[in-house]
Amino acid sequence: MRRKYLLLFLFGGIAINTVFAQQLERITYEEMRSDNSFGRTVTVDAYFLGWSQQEVFLEDGTQVIYESFCPVNGEWSDWELLGRMPTFAPTLRLAFDWTQRDYNSHPKAAKILYFNGMQTIRLLSIPNKQTSPIWWSQSGKSFYIFYKIYVLNL
Repeated sequence: MRRKYLLLFLFGGIAINTVFAQQLERITYEEMRSDNSFGRTVTVDAYFLGWSQQEVFLEDGTQVIYESFCPVNGEWSDWELLGRMPTFAPTLRLAFDWTQRDYNSHPKAAKILYFNGMQTIRLLSIPNKQTSPIWWSQSGKSFYIFYKIYVLNL
């Protein structure tokens, strides 16, 4: 009987440890304001939530952004329309160059976003087999931006 409870306690502990295995990370980022200017450097504690990838292209004079999300230990979601907005650059090449320039000058820039009621932070990140978090599609008609998503520990 004792052995049964001991094994139950042991396997229960392993299951709980597996579920809550994510480590609290200390993240330092440069605050990006709503007007796209850069502010102070901030250090926070956060849990890694997953990855996000955006596809950006121009259509009828507007910038169109689709996004896919992959949670930790999950699969990539289908592409969803994130938004359409007036383009800030007359060509896709110029939009890519400006995005790349902003990353090169402020690689730790991030905005605080709300995702399913949680306060999150999205940081540019270089995926496997890439040299930058921003790269062209094979067709050359769009480009991708790759992010790591963290949930802030409040």
